[in-house]
Amino acid sequence: MLNNDIEKLKAALVFVYTWVGTPMLYYGDEVMLEGGPDPDNRRCMDWKRVNGPNTLHEFIRRLSELTLTPST
Repeated sequence: MLNNDIEKLKAALVFVYTWVGTPMLYYGDEVMLEGGPDPDNRRCMDWKRVNGPNTLHEFIRRLSELTLTPST
């Protein structure tokens, strides 16, 4: 859907992490792991992408540190 556009993914993640409720991160999202119809939806983790330089991984880590206090 995002055509491997990391900036669009970051914008979507900011929405997910700042909207009401608990954000859900799926296996492989932090390295933009692609999937597809069965059986490709269960692709193995590409560990080279995890251990290499990955700004998206750091971005998600920082988003996860956000603490939002609901207004009363």
